[in-house]
Amino acid sequence: AALYDCKAAIRCLKAHAKELKLDPNRIGVMGGSAGGHLTGLVSMTTGKKEFDGDGPFKDQTTDIRSAIVLAGPADVLTMNKDKTGEGSLLFFGVSAQENPNLYAQASAITHVRPGVPPTIFIEGEKDTVKIGRAEMMEKLKALGIETSLHTLKDAPHPFWMSDPWCAETVDIADEF
Repeated sequence: AALYDCKAAIRCLKAHAKELKLDPNRIGVMGGSAGGHLTGLVSMTTGKKEFDGDGPFKDQTTDIRSAIVLAGPADVLTMNKDKTGEGSLLFFGVSAQENPNLYAQASAITHVRPGVPPTIFIEGEKDTVKIGRAEMMEKLKALGIETSLHTLKDAPHPFWMSDPWCAETVDIADEF
């Protein structure tokens, strides 16, 4: 449902692009932590209609041009395979042991393929939510898709909420 909500928001932006003075062909996504997980998933499922969900503005695509993942896990299956966290149970409704396929489908790394948009990663040096990021970057690079990692010195999770890391994050995002 969270992915479907993100995709509905993209369709809404595109449907109202003229009044919002946006270029509907230049929309990117950015999010941190759980939002970083969804950012990666939105990015990697671009063009996969089966992940668009229901909702308004079905005449619009959910394709995006770029993504910036802030300390979000790229592989929620690996992240949860040996544990049952309350947050994951609330989000997925089942554990990874009960439904590994659901967790795999909810992992951005599962959907890396030709044609996905450039995706960069920003993480804090002291952050621990990096599961699957290195492997996902390897897959993207192997396909010739732009990707890079920016590690902010001494930054904790969630670094984007306070300076100096918020300002650094904005600068990196603006350059990208």
